[in-house]
Amino acid sequence: MDKVGHATTAYAISRGEYELFRWSGVNERASVLTGGLIALLYQTTIEVFDGRSEGWGFSKGDMVANASGIALFMGQQYGFGEQKASLRYGWRQSLYPPYRPELLGRRVGTQMLKDYNGQQYWLSFNMASVLPVGPSFPRWLNLDVGYSGSGMTGGHANPPYVDEGGREVKFRRYRQFYLSPDISLARLPGITGAGAQPLVSAGQFFKIPAPSFEYNSVRGLRAHSFLLPKD
Repeated sequence: MDKVGHATTAYAISRGEYELFRWSGVNERASVLTGGLIALLYQTTIEVFDGRSEGWGFSKGDMVANASGIALFMGQQYGFGEQKASLRYGWRQSLYPPYRPELLGRRVGTQMLKDYNGQQYWLSFNMASVLPVGPSFPRWLNLDVGYSGSGMTGGHANPPYVDEGGREVKFRRYRQFYLSPDISLARLPGITGAGAQPLVSAGQFFKIPAPSFEYNSVRGLRAHSFLLPKD
């Protein structure tokens, strides 16, 4: 979850900076390169500070994930002139922060950053860009493959937890996989002009709530409505 989060963040920064430079009038190739370099500088700075912080340390795996997210953006933009596949972030509040609020967050804003149980990361494919469809096919329709996890109250293992009645509470850690439709806001009819640019740019990063299928090793295959339930 941490690594895919790094890749998604690096991708989002690259794309956001690219769009900012294009909006400012910078040419295509320079905007792609500058967006990728800014994302790499930002993420590397964080890793350098982690490397000098007690209890953290520099992570080669994090840097590989950062580079992967940047490469996904730059490779598509240079190769196709568009983003056929994008990385997106989704979130719903989980059951676990009350058990370790100092680690997972006491408030919603903090939980969105720190509670991996509530986060989902999505690889979103634009159907009209990857399939041989006709002109009447909706250009804005995406299909997303999602990944998440549940039952995590510690980094690599769950620490012991005893409830108010003196009973030990144990959580099973497991992966979750999703399939869900999505929308490419930039391809919606009528979404043009400078006034719409902030909405479109922000919306590219977030998974829009939609019905989904989930599979995990504990509960098997499940169908969900627009909002995922707490696990």
